[in-house]
Amino acid sequence: MGVTVAVVMAMRAEAAPVISGLGAHEVAAPAALPHRWYVADEVDGARVVIAVNGVDARHGVDLIGTEPAVMNTTAVCAAFSPDVVISAGAA
Repeated sequence: MGVTVAVVMAMRAEAAPVISGLGAHEVAAPAALPHRWYVADEVDGARVVIAVNGVDARHGVDLIGTEPAVMNTTAVCAAFSPDVVISAGAA
């Protein structure tokens, strides 16, 4: 496989059209973390990982802000070693 691109996003509603448009499928994220990860294996020769910060367990809202974004980005980088990381939106 060629290049791996990770796209970190905070909100499910923003990520949904990207996930759908790329035909990505969900893959396992670290069980102790609320993140949701999706992979599109072949997008113009690249693997695209969409890493969504997840949902607050207590309030049921999207995890936005720097702390969830840092945790998600660190975990996705450790798992996939992307060549490029894109922070989309408030992530």
